[in-house]
Amino acid sequence: MIYTHMLEIRSTSTWFSRFNPFEFPWNYFCALIDPFESYITRFLPVEFFQISIEMPFLLVTFGFIADQINHLVYTIPYISSEAKPSGIFIRRKLRKILVFSTIPILWCKSKIPNIIREFWYSKHFNIIEFLTLIKKDLNIDILPDKFL
Repeated sequence: MIYTHMLEIRSTSTWFSRFNPFEFPWNYFCALIDPFESYITRFLPVEFFQISIEMPFLLVTFGFIADQINHLVYTIPYISSEAKPSGIFIRRKLRKILVFSTIPILWCKSKIPNIIREFWYSKHFNIIEFLTLIKKDLNIDILPDKFL
């Protein structure tokens, strides 16, 4: 995310004629971004109708990678077989989504990490209350280790 903001600042700074990007503190943006940009120019044409396309290409590429990592992070404790296909209407179009419900199988087979249980207990106690209601059939610890 930080790198994308740096790319945006670097590309926006070229719009100003009196702005010198090679002065302190802006030279750090050039030092961090220019190696990637020079590497990409080996594979892409430098200009397309007199417009440089390296920066937009870098922004799209890093945005795509960040989205993929974001989708991965949101489903980490779940196994892909636990997902139930469903749909949701967004702007009058039906979008396919995957719904994860109940407790992940991974947490039923092994313990819920203590860091998560402490966070739930201190910040989101409603999660602890909900899990105590549905855990009757499951043999899992919901309270943090310091309270057991």
